[in-house]
Amino acid sequence: RQGLNIFTSSKVPAGSGLGGSSALLMSLSTGLVQLENIPSSKKQIIDFGSDIEAQSLRVPTGKQDYFPAAYGGFNALWFELPGIRREELVFSKAFRQELQSQIILGYSGASRFSGLNNWNVVKQYIDNKQSVVEKLAKIKQTAFSMYQCLKEENLEGFSDCLVEEWSNRKELATGVTSVVIENIFAAAYQAGAQASKICGAGGGGCFITLSREGCQEKVKQAIVDNGGEIMDYRFSDKGVRVVE
Repeated sequence: RQGLNIFTSSKVPAGSGLGGSSALLMSLSTGLVQLENIPSSKKQIIDFGSDIEAQSLRVPTGKQDYFPAAYGGFNALWFELPGIRREELVFSKAFRQELQSQIILGYSGASRFSGLNNWNVVKQYIDNKQSVVEKLAKIKQTAFSMYQCLKEENLEGFSDCLVEEWSNRKELATGVTSVVIENIFAAAYQAGAQASKICGAGGGGCFITLSREGCQEKVKQAIVDNGGEIMDYRFSDKGVRVVE
């Protein structure tokens, strides 16, 4: 019924693996729904977003990236028969500060197309390629272990899970990792990193590195010296919100 100009701004690189497209879709959908005064819950907007994305990309897509954008905070997602159940995780102030201080967010300098990487893995799983089936089962078990470590605020266990997850993920398909990424990770380890893994489906984009206490600046410098970029971030307890 009226014209509309929309301006967007993002500090997240394209193909970063940080869910930037999902954050954009959640914010745009929430704003339009409020503009039209259409009663919709966050869950409904997530369902709409997933369908829109799948139709646009023409490959199956997941819903996990929508939840942090919609709700904020720390979430455990349980994929169950009735649907996805979100469990909010609440940490002590000290543990949050520890995570914020020791988790370094980096950018490898190369973007990637997650839809294609994910579809290749899904197709091999459907085709019952044994190596992929076994790796995904291990990643699932790692997710349960990481959930427990976070509930117990066990940073060492969290680090072990990151190592384990990346070890299995990079063997899922060709292109999940690269020489550039492996060089950055190797340099970070030498400088005092405990664990590193690519965000999202892999192949490029952003990564997280968990540094040992007191080694953060050395690890950051090692990442930069090997072609990576350090990105500032902070944890947010709030998801999308509309300001009029």
